[in-house]
Amino acid sequence: MSEAMVAVLAVVVVTLATLAAVRVARVTRARRASALAELRGDFVSAVSHELRTPLAQIRLFAELLRKGGLKDPAEADRALGIIEKEAGRLTILVDNILTYTSLQRRQRFVTPLAADVAVEARAVIESFAPLAAERGARVVASLDGAAGVRARIDAQALRQILLNFLENAVKYGPNGQTVTVGAEPVTEEGEGGAGVRVRLWVDDEGPGVPTADRAAIWDAFYRSERARRSGVGGSGLGLAVVRDLAAQYGGRVAVEDAPGSGARFVAELPGLRAP
Repeated sequence: MSEAMVAVLAVVVVTLATLAAVRVARVTRARRASALAELRGDFVSAVSHELRTPLAQIRLFAELLRKGGLKDPAEADRALGIIEKEAGRLTILVDNILTYTSLQRRQRFVTPLAADVAVEARAVIESFAPLAAERGARVVASLDGAAGVRARIDAQALRQILLNFLENAVKYGPNGQTVTVGAEPVTEEGEGGAGVRVRLWVDDEGPGVPTADRAAIWDAFYRSERARRSGVGGSGLGLAVVRDLAAQYGGRVAVEDAPGSGARFVAELPGLRAP
């Protein structure tokens, strides 16, 4: 075979390889676009459902109260409790959507504030009580080791992280479980010497998170096969918001096995005081 033919064949092979690579890239992009479109469609459907149910409950009981349809004070109090609970659920969902959007557009700015971890955690536990009661869950605090400890994060962001952890624990855990909110300062060695981080966690008594899913659960719109089979609703944004909020303040997140059983969701944040 002449050198000219070899050169021509080489050009043909390179051209075919290039065309094949382009074809594969196009197919890959098309599949990714299709998968993303499917995820977005699932998200819109899930959010629509998550919005519609609480709004219907709020409207129903508000109308009953306005028209005097609930004569018994106990029934009226129950209706107000349902309105409070559903309003809390809506608040978490709307906050997640707005926060996720602002983080993706880089429109959220880090504020130079410091949150008292134990104080904010106890406030979140109190505000979350109506949602926990719906599933018969009991939320307890294990915060003695965090008294006076401050994290380099604004209070609203800290509350949002905890609310998402708690909602996740109650949603996927069993009825009547005990959910524990804990925090402690941890000394960490680094290049600049010893630093302080605040370890904040929520333990549940659910089935735990399989090792294969522990990285993916932090991705936006992701729902595990087990979660889809369970029929439990969700927008798929909560843990993604937690991850991005923690990262914005120099923190990190993880999921571990809880002591005994269940899952432990952890956020580690820069702290201001050594243990």
